[in-house]
Amino acid sequence: MRLATAALLAVRGRLRQPVRAAAERVVPWREKNPDVEIIDLQVFGHPVPVLAEAGASADLVGVGSRGRGGFASAVFGSVSHGVLHHVTCPVAVVRPRREQA
Repeated sequence: MRLATAALLAVRGRLRQPVRAAAERVVPWREKNPDVEIIDLQVFGHPVPVLAEAGASADLVGVGSRGRGGFASAVFGSVSHGVLHHVTCPVAVVRPRREQA
């Protein structure tokens, strides 16, 4: 087996569980909103060009932002910033919920 093939198989193996978990988190949204098309697609590459390409045919691109507080929460991360400047459709930057005090 070539080294590149072995490395690719190793990466796919490590991503199998997170991909499955992401698909499971969308199930309730699919059930509540059957008229909204959700495309489940995994693409390998830097997120900005991958999302820019996907955004060419999308109605909306959503990206997460960690929003770690203070000054960091006032600015976008590099991926959010890049997507906002390269995607041609609307972009939703979503921050995690704040912890309940």
